[in-house]
Amino acid sequence: MDRYGSPGSLTANEVSALELASTLIMEPFTTRQEKSSIFVRTTVPPQGVGYITIETE
Repeated sequence: MDRYGSPGSLTANEVSALELASTLIMEPFTTRQEKSSIFVRTTVPPQGVGYITIETE
């Protein structure tokens, strides 16, 4: 760590752990449709990112 608190280089294990933690997981979810609107309820943890794709048949 340098004097400003920045981390040094990551180890191979740390890089692997970060890659695994950032892997996208596709999960089905329930939707509700009212007229021309679609509603989705989901939970995103703190510091998390959500990516939602809606596909029609």
